Amino acid sequence: YNFLMLKRQSPKVVLAPTYDIDLIWHTHQLRPQRYCADTVGLLGFVYAHDDSMQDRSAGSSLNNAHDEVRKRWSLQYNDEFNTPGGMFRGEPPSRLSAALHDPNALLALFS
Repeated sequence: YNFLMLKRQSPKVVLAPTYDIDLIWHTHQLRPQRYCADTVGLLGFVYAHDDSMQDRSAGSSLNNAHDEVRKRWSLQYNDEFNTPGGMFRGEPPSRLSAALHDPNALLALFS
C-alpha cells in the first residue's frame, strides 16, 4: 500500500520496488480484475508493471528509480526503504540458473 501511495503522489516518476514488494505486486496481478480495480481505485489508472529494466549499473534507469523511491520513502514514511533480504543480491549461481529451467536439474540440486 505504501509503495502505491508514493506512486499516487508522483505518477510520472519511475519507482523500483524491493523484491518483497515486487513479489506482492506480481501476486496481486494474478487476479487481473482485482488488480485493475485496486490500482484504478487508488491511483486513477492501471499501474503497468515493467520487468524489462534489468541494468543495475550506476546511472541506469533501474538504479536511478531505486534511488528515487528510497529518497521518497524516507521523506514520506521516515523509515528505510531497503529491507534485509529484500534487495538485489546479484545474479544466481550458474548451476542454479540452469536448474530453474530444467526440472531434472532442479531435482538434482536436492538429491
